[in-house]
Amino acid sequence: MIPFPAFEPDKSAYKVLAGDTLLNCLPTTDGWGPMPEFTALSDALGAACRGLTAYKATDGTLTVIAGTATDLYKLNTSTSPYSWDNVSKSAAAYSVPSGDAWCFTVFGDYLIAHTLGDVPQFISLSSGSAFADLAGSPPTAKYSRVVGDFLVFGHLDGEPNKVSWSGLNDSEFWTLGQRFADEQLFPTGGEVQAIVPIGLGAIIVQRDAMQNMQFNAASTYAFSFSNANSARGAISGESVIEVGPGRFFFLSEQGFFAGVEGMPIGAERVDRFLFDNIDLDFLPEVLGVADPYNKIAWWKFITTDGTARLLGYDWQLDRWCFSDQDLQAGGGIATPGITLDGLDNLYADIDSIPVSLDSRIFRGGRPVFAIIDSDGKLSFMAATNKSATLRTADLELSPGRWTAVHSGFVTTDCTAFTVTASVANFHGDSFTDKSASTPSTRTGRLAFRANGRLHRFTMTTTAAASWDHALGIDLDFEPGGWG
Repeated sequence: MIPFPAFEPDKSAYKVLAGDTLLNCLPTTDGWGPMPEFTALSDALGAACRGLTAYKATDGTLTVIAGTATDLYKLNTSTSPYSWDNVSKSAAAYSVPSGDAWCFTVFGDYLIAHTLGDVPQFISLSSGSAFADLAGSPPTAKYSRVVGDFLVFGHLDGEPNKVSWSGLNDSEFWTLGQRFADEQLFPTGGEVQAIVPIGLGAIIVQRDAMQNMQFNAASTYAFSFSNANSARGAISGESVIEVGPGRFFFLSEQGFFAGVEGMPIGAERVDRFLFDNIDLDFLPEVLGVADPYNKIAWWKFITTDGTARLLGYDWQLDRWCFSDQDLQAGGGIATPGITLDGLDNLYADIDSIPVSLDSRIFRGGRPVFAIIDSDGKLSFMAATNKSATLRTADLELSPGRWTAVHSGFVTTDCTAFTVTASVANFHGDSFTDKSASTPSTRTGRLAFRANGRLHRFTMTTTAAASWDHALGIDLDFEPGGWG
């Protein structure tokens, strides 16, 4: 069997186990599986989404918050479709700078939201109805995280290479030198791009380096700092994706890496592909989001022709994937529970429900990969499958000779697909596509008339086709004359 290979476009097109055309399918242990479509459950936001988060209130209620350049919104699940209630401190109260986005951090009973353009905001998880200015004169900053018992801001307005932290267990106390509140300026390494908590400390990710932020109970400064990695940092703060305590992935000037050690995960696999295809003007805006259900870290980038694409890294299988799905924001969000009455509000009848009734999106509290799609609607990855494309490597089936391929079988449980054979006369020659072949409904056999020195085979599944795996293709062929 000739496998549908790993998505590793940096490698040779003639390497059987690596390929550059595997679209909208997800890695499995021994092959590929389908990538679900996204089901929209809400109205569109009034403007482009610049940040998305979700939290559980003290009563267990799930709350979804989204931000635009001027406002903050709360998802209203009592309407059909779901709608967005403005929960800004006042209408159009904010001004998010170009290239910036809302950062959300839960500290105690507060959800804190902030950008470089305004005073940090907060809303009470237990009783809040609208955001308000965070008291205590906190710094204006781009990023924040909870580190131990402190709220830590990074990339401060006018001082991007500085971090500042609150008083002990008090997000509204920022008087430096008192109650352990203080700040740290990094003279080298560039601007702060992320704060990754580890135990009572954190890793401070800069553009060109990383720092250890270590809790020091014996010091009046609360934290001490030391170099963690002087050779590598993140090119984009939004590209840093946390997937566990101290475990994260990021994009640097040299490609994709994992953790503070900077272990390469994209070298000779997808790094060159990204830098060859990305619009470099948008390089600092590469957006990373985690799909906790499928264990995939996704990075959205803009290509040189202006289209959005996703590169995905399966951190359990150490494999890459690729999609043409667009999004404005995303992440793992527990779904609001939907009752039978709620289904009646969302859909006209049972036939119009685009997913199975046992789907995760109808089970409250289940983690699902959610996005704000290109239309500004909250959507969950739980619908029917997207159309997928899987292509073999460029094959010399009979080394040095022409080969006539007559038929074949795909190892898959999909029944709604076609396979196109393509041929070339020599290495480096352009491929010519033959007519697409549909499997026999009786035997599953594919008929080909493909004579050439090199062959490749492209499987295309039908949108909404039901399937779980596709491994590769077996061929019936005979050698011909010498090339």
